[in-house]
This record gives sequence, C-alpha cells and structure tokens, in this order.
Amino acid sequence: MNHNFQKTSIISKVLSANDTGETGGHQAGILIPKSEIILSFFPKLSSAKKNPRVSIKFYDNYDKEWQFNFIYYNNKFFGGTQTNPYDRIYTSL
Repeated sequence: MNHNFQKTSIISKVLSANDTGETGGHQAGILIPKSEIILSFFPKLSSAKKNPRVSIKFYDNYDKEWQFNFIYYNNKFFGGTQTNPYDRIYTSL
C-alpha cells in the first residue's frame, strides 16, 4: 500500500442502478471502488475477521444525517465461494 498521499476527507459518487437496487439484483448497498485514495476515507477493517464492519455517519448537502454500515465481504478467505472480496456501505432507508 502506498502511504505517500494524504487521507481523503471528502468523497462523492454518482450512484449506479445496482447501487440503488433498481436492477433487482440480490446485492444491496453502494459498491466502494478499490482505490487507495477512496478507501483511505473509510475506517480500516481487519481482514482477519469474517465480513468485518463498522457503523459510520454521513451528512448530505442539506445537513441530513445518514447512518451506514461499511462492510468488507471477505467470505472467500473463510471457506466461502465469493471470488472477489469487495467493500459496500449499507443503510436502512
């Protein structure tokens, strides 16, 4: 991991149809791109624990607070069939 950049303090993403659940797929939540710069915004999650997660708060442009769970799906490393671990954030709307 390259540590020659500052920790990111703000992020934005245009949500895809899959991110919002419009595609009807079984996955829910916002996929987080696997970019070191973007991931530096989020708390570190331990890969030694199955599907580690942390609760985080976001504020939109109207100062509305949103509570999300940031989850690293790493079933692959614990006998699961998932082939590509990924990070997602979820909320109850």
